[in-house]
Amino acid sequence: MPYSLAVGDEAGDLGFQFGRGSSVHFVTCLVMLNEAEGLRRFVEDYRQQFHLTDAPEFGFHSSSDRNRTAFLSGLMRFDVAIRAVVLDKRTLLTSFRGRALELYAQYWTESLKWAVEAGVLQNAQVVLERFPYGCTA
Repeated sequence: MPYSLAVGDEAGDLGFQFGRGSSVHFVTCLVMLNEAEGLRRFVEDYRQQFHLTDAPEFGFHSSSDRNRTAFLSGLMRFDVAIRAVVLDKRTLLTSFRGRALELYAQYWTESLKWAVEAGVLQNAQVVLERFPYGCTA
């Protein structure tokens, strides 16, 4: 099924100080749907219901379990497709680690190509939040 909107974001950090604050995984996720206005209204209502700020991101990771459950349950009203790619940063060769930002930007772009079937996002609006180097798919 082709989708008209794809919203993507990443989780994790770009560091390699495992055990001292750096995340082990870097995750990219893409949520695809055809109801842009419905999603906008849902997010607006969710922000009001849980008294969240108007900041571009509402910090899913730092949200309470109650808020996360409410958000994910609310998404169930939409016909969505979700694709995610998880990178275990420990598997990267040490020689690549100095180029982390560049590699992650390339990895994000390539992961979108791998994760989305051909034709699913033709003519779609793609919104990628906090994307390294501002790359586009």
